[in-house]
Amino acid sequence: MTAGFEEQDPYIDVSDLGSDATHIEVGADFDHVADIYSSDTISRLASRRRCVVEDVKVALPETNGTLIIREVDEPNRRLLVPIALDQAATLSVYLKRVPRVRPLLPEVLIDILNQYSINIAMVSITSKDGGVFRSEVTTVDSSGSAKSAPARLSDAVLLTLASPLSPPLMVEESLLED
Repeated sequence: MTAGFEEQDPYIDVSDLGSDATHIEVGADFDHVADIYSSDTISRLASRRRCVVEDVKVALPETNGTLIIREVDEPNRRLLVPIALDQAATLSVYLKRVPRVRPLLPEVLIDILNQYSINIAMVSITSKDGGVFRSEVTTVDSSGSAKSAPARLSDAVLLTLASPLSPPLMVEESLLED
């Protein structure tokens, strides 16, 4: 165990979501993904807003880039996330759809998940603790079982951009700026 960290399972099992949880089609859009959750979980998700990655900005000689996430519906608020330059470069590759000869790690991971009939159902940015944003990736398998795991925000966003299913990017409403 690393000093300062409690040993715990980083995966959160959300497959037992209550008696009103139902089945979902793998690769369904967000409206159908919500069907896998119980009413209690849906009420927690109600404070999240669907968003898209609008842009990645780098202003040299700055040592950080900025990931700009925009709310899909009115009032189209934004979330500005400082990210490292290497993360900004990788996100830009996916956002600008730059052709590549070989797959990058997000595509490899998605391919491996698909081989086990697991798809990324949703990515959520859930909170901000000091200067660190918290996010999670929710996956669903072919039986409809869903699991969420914590992820670094830039990695989670990369998965939404790399996935051919375009899973929704959900952001806690309190994090969005006018």
